[in-house]
Amino acid sequence: MKSIRGQSGFFLLEMLFALMLLTLFAAAMTPLLRNTIRLTVQAEEEHNRMLQTETMLRTLRNDVWNARNIEAATGGIQIRQQSQGIRWKIDGDNIERVLEPPIIGQSSQQWSFANAQYEIEPSRNGVYVKIQEFPDRPSERMHLTSQLLLLQENAP
Repeated sequence: MKSIRGQSGFFLLEMLFALMLLTLFAAAMTPLLRNTIRLTVQAEEEHNRMLQTETMLRTLRNDVWNARNIEAATGGIQIRQQSQGIRWKIDGDNIERVLEPPIIGQSSQQWSFANAQYEIEPSRNGVYVKIQEFPDRPSERMHLTSQLLLLQENAP
């Protein structure tokens, strides 16, 4: 804009208008930025929970696959393999795997799952695992099979 002296520049009113527009833009973007950060944190937490669940299920699947005997035990199951026993125990949100007899450095493992319910029960040739992650959704149930118990069951 041209001023009275012929120089170009902005009037004070134009500067205030530009500041007002920037303030409105910042006010509108703050909730969006806050929600983006919250969703990023939630996605990371969900990813970590899924990895932890997969690690626990992979360990249980390996234990059951090599099991010679599976029995119900207080709060979980007792698995007998060739040279050792493995006790899986569920206590509220915590799942614990304990080797019997203990091996140095590997005696137990623990997983903690907030807001999820797990149940483990023996079957003829393996175990059933029931997972209830969300109260408004149906639970998932899977069967993990022992190769040795399956072979014994199908032996003539």
